Amino acid sequence: MKTTKAMNQLVLGLLLVLALSACSSDDGAVNTPDAQDMSQEEATLLAKSESIEATSFDMVEQLYISVEESEAKMFPDCATITTVYEGGQRSVTLDFGDGCTLASGDVAAGIVLISFVPDPGVSRTITFSFQDFSLNDNGISGGGELIRVRENENGNPQSNYNSGISIDVANSEIVIEREVDHQREWVAGVGTISWADNVFEVTGSGSTTLSTGFSRSHETLNPLVRLGNCRFFVSGEVALTRNDQEAVLDFGAGDCDNKAVLTYEGGSMEITLTK
Repeated sequence: MKTTKAMNQLVLGLLLVLALSACSSDDGAVNTPDAQDMSQEEATLLAKSESIEATSFDMVEQLYISVEESEAKMFPDCATITTVYEGGQRSVTLDFGDGCTLASGDVAAGIVLISFVPDPGVSRTITFSFQDFSLNDNGISGGGELIRVRENENGNPQSNYNSGISIDVANSEIVIEREVDHQREWVAGVGTISWADNVFEVTGSGSTTLSTGFSRSHETLNPLVRLGNCRFFVSGEVALTRNDQEAVLDFGAGDCDNKAVLTYEGGSMEITLTK
């Protein structure tokens, strides 16, 4: 009887181990439906990283355009642009100092650097980086490379860029790592004096990882639309994927607001984006 009882306990123990193993993901987290769903905070941080990354790239693209393609003034007087030409390469520094309010209402501080070889050809390769840079108190570091095309197949300027940046979230200990391969087409407002009438469409893919360990890959389903006078995307959809599970982040129908909706299997949640 003692032997039979011991065997039963052993079998039950093995079944429990197998059950726990089947319910665990590769990273050791329990793979219950709740563990796969994003929390409100995680969803908000993912959406926020999209907006921060896009606004940061605004600085890069505007800086290049202002020194190479346009005589229009694209930055307020509180920003200083310095250009150095050496060894066949042009290096440009955009310095926002301790803080500079942009036309969109965003507040930038620190330095954006770009460098390229002047060339009258149809495309240009530009490297960029951020130095002690912040946007609305969110610290941003890293950089990348872009290929600037003055006219794509639609006759519009386009920037194809890949970058890796870190975002130190304001008033938080969370750090967001973003790796992206994006295309940004300038679809309206090209050549006008005002930056406010510009419209951009962003497509592409990448990944976002929070310092908490949460991560998702992303790919645009419908182009993300950005206006020159709005700090948020006004429309477009992004598919977020993790462990073969997918959610869709929808930025709206064209209004400049701080709302987005995350739809996932079994429900949805509204997200309020902060600066």
